[in-house]
Amino acid sequence: MKTSALIKATLFIGDATASVTRAYLLSVHSTLRLLQSCTSHGSSGNFTESPHTAQGRSNHFDSSIDIKRPRVSIFPTQLANFSYRTAVLAQRHALLLQKASHLSITNDKIAAYHRYHTNGPLDAARKWLFQEGRQVTNIIIAANVLFYVMEINNPGFIQQYAQINALVLARGEYYRLLSAAFLHGGPLHLLGNMLTLHYLAPELERTVGRGCFLALYLAGAIGGGAMHLLMGHMGSVFMGASGALTGLLGATLTFKIRNRYFVPFTSEDLNWIGQIVAINVMVALFINGISHWGHAGGFVGGGIAMFLLGPRYSWSNGFIVNKPILPLFSYNKRL
Repeated sequence: MKTSALIKATLFIGDATASVTRAYLLSVHSTLRLLQSCTSHGSSGNFTESPHTAQGRSNHFDSSIDIKRPRVSIFPTQLANFSYRTAVLAQRHALLLQKASHLSITNDKIAAYHRYHTNGPLDAARKWLFQEGRQVTNIIIAANVLFYVMEINNPGFIQQYAQINALVLARGEYYRLLSAAFLHGGPLHLLGNMLTLHYLAPELERTVGRGCFLALYLAGAIGGGAMHLLMGHMGSVFMGASGALTGLLGATLTFKIRNRYFVPFTSEDLNWIGQIVAINVMVALFINGISHWGHAGGFVGGGIAMFLLGPRYSWSNGFIVNKPILPLFSYNKRL
């Protein structure tokens, strides 16, 4: 696009230069015609002096001699130079027009490519992924879906990355405490967790910021895995984002309770908290294999992370300021 704009600017300058050159040549041509007409008018016929002047000059020359003024030809070299320059400019102008026509075809192709990728599925996915106020939420959802596709195509994926307490302790594979939070036991398990994350997480992300929100999510995931490691069965397999989700719930409750004078509870807050609790109770009653210790650990981990890293509002000189205990993601700001 920059090259096309440069070519267009060059064409404009070439046209302007050619116009100025033509105007100058016309003025020179008019001047030459005027001088030639004056010269021919003065030299038509004989130049005859008056009798008194002729008598006074009879001692010097014969008054009957015709005196013809020569024709004057001015600027022949300059005129030839200008003609040559005009021809060169015309040639360059033609070349630039040829390049511009080629670039116009290229620009049409680029525009078509841009229209396809701006209105196509890739652009729609990009716009969804980087929505304002929920970038981290969407990235986490995409990562969970990607991990589920990988575990479907690779049967040994769960064996390698799920949290199996015996392997964690025997081999020291503590990365499983975090990687297990991105694995799921089936499509319904994945769908339930991602819908909960879709509706619960964006409000918290907008409140605390992207960096702090990511820290809260990871703290809930690791807290759930750690609690299951301490209290769960050695041979059990623990996986799923439930620990991280209950961590976000614990973080939200901690934020509301600590800043209750500045951000009080609303009916909407009580509504979605009640829904989350009801969903977890129903899942615990009708689905076997639920790690309650993992949920409890995630709740505690998210609450502790919010207490240390999250916003802590207070009054200071007539303003509401944010003074977190560990200001890693937010700084003292007047609200």
